[in-house]
Order: sequence, then structure tokens, then C-alpha cells
Amino acid sequence: MRPTVKGESGVEKLKSIDKLAPEQARGELEKAGFKNNGRRTEGGWETFKHPDGSKVDIGHGGRVVRTQAPKYGSDGSRINKGQRVDSSGNEIDRDLPHDQHPKETLSGW
Repeated sequence: MRPTVKGESGVEKLKSIDKLAPEQARGELEKAGFKNNGRRTEGGWETFKHPDGSKVDIGHGGRVVRTQAPKYGSDGSRINKGQRVDSSGNEIDRDLPHDQHPKETLSGW
């Protein structure tokens, strides 16, 4: 898998799905190349993965969490699990507490 350039990953190109109904959000995710395995965790989370390795998780209450693909070093070792980004594709500081992350939420999830 080739490394992506800032602004080029699936989660960064995906338009905002804030306040969309679940069916509309799923449609937007599919149009952008994200696939869901059809499963939901016991905690109510669903994961939509992009071929580039980025993902969108939708959880309890319709909370949307976007994560870039993991980054790897030249030796193939993983550098990180992927940086979280907001609905505009901007990276969210790793030190920012989760309750202070920008909110993107589906309606009626």
C-alpha cells in the first residue's frame, strides 16, 4: 500500500456526514469507497473501511470518528495506528481529550 499524501486519504476526501440520516450516511460512505462488513459491536459501533486503510467508525448515538490509514516506516514497521481527523480532513491533536474532539453526529442512529 502506498503512503497517502495529506488531503488525499478516503477520510480526508469524504464530505461531512454530520446530521445525515443513517441511510444517507451509508450511501455517502459507499460512494466514497468505504465498505462495511455488516457487523455491529456489542457497544453499537460499526466500522466502514476504505481501500487505502482509512476508516470511519459510527457509534452510540451516531457519533462519527474518522481515522487516517496507519503510517509505516521504510522498514515496514508501523509508526502509528492512524491519526484522527475532523469532518474537514484536519488532523486532531493526539493530546486533545476525546470529549473535546470536534463533533460529527448522524441523526437517528
